Amino acid sequence: IIFYKIFCFNILMSIIGGLRLFFYLLFIIFNVLTYYLVDEVETNKKCICRDDEHITKAYNFLNIIEYIKSFSILACIVGIVNLFIPFNKGVLNIMVIGSFISIILFILLIIQAVCLSRFTDYIKSEKCAKTCKLSSFFNNFSDFILAGSLVTYIIVIVLVLFGLKY
Repeated sequence: IIFYKIFCFNILMSIIGGLRLFFYLLFIIFNVLTYYLVDEVETNKKCICRDDEHITKAYNFLNIIEYIKSFSILACIVGIVNLFIPFNKGVLNIMVIGSFISIILFILLIIQAVCLSRFTDYIKSEKCAKTCKLSSFFNNFSDFILAGSLVTYIIVIVLVLFGLKY
């Protein structure tokens, strides 16, 4: 009976490991796509909205384009590191430090979701849609981003935090 419990535990751990790998791969892919979506708009010389203050100086202190790109790069690095070394699993389990980091990550992910939603909404607006032509793939990706509501974003963020913890 002990061998059966050990066998079941090993199967459960391999399933959790597979889910962890799947989560991190999705996390990395989403952030790479986000980076290249913003980069496509930023490097498009015909796009009149790429330098618009609506997305470069939002809220008088936040450059949405730079924030999205910087956060996406950082998130990819964290995801890649955690694929090989479960850094988050150890750090987030420390009581005070883990709670503090979780709160900071939650805030950063909400800012990322709001910025990404605002960016894609503005790029798809009538003012920008004519000059900021996206490839069909990134057009579909931006539609996917815009399809979410605030509740959907918060649920996804909580799931991301949960995934980063384990």
